[in-house]
Amino acid sequence: MAREVPAPRLRVLVPRLAEYDDERELITGLDGLLSGMPEAPFDSFYG
Repeated sequence: MAREVPAPRLRVLVPRLAEYDDERELITGLDGLLSGMPEAPFDSFYG
């Protein structure tokens, strides 16, 4: 899986994402992972 990681915050997720082989599982896992995170810390990334 050779994907560019656009945002620094996503680099933290890479080891977790490596667990998903199927694209559908990847999307589902990513959605589940992000939905469990608070949104406030990301305000600084998007201004």
